[in-house]
Amino acid sequence: MNTQTLQCFIAVAEEKNLDQAAVRLALSPEKIVQRIRSLEQELGLVLFTEYPPRVLLSAAGAAFLPHAHGILLEFEQAKQEIHRIYALAEVR
Repeated sequence: MNTQTLQCFIAVAEEKNLDQAAVRLALSPEKIVQRIRSLEQELGLVLFTEYPPRVLLSAAGAAFLPHAHGILLEFEQAKQEIHRIYALAEVR
């Protein structure tokens, strides 16, 4: 699992449409599907149900969504803190 995969999951969950998520992320729909399938395999869960043209979260996907947001937020906060620490160290 990586941040790009989580961003794909979140975009599809929020857009409820694969093509709109692809535009939002500037990726091909195929690449997004590949990342989502990889995440589903890693988690051992089905995250979406498809009702073309809509894509809806499964129960497992709905349960995972807040965690995906939290993981990305935590990652961004850690990255900012590390950059701040190293910026202060370079000043000294």
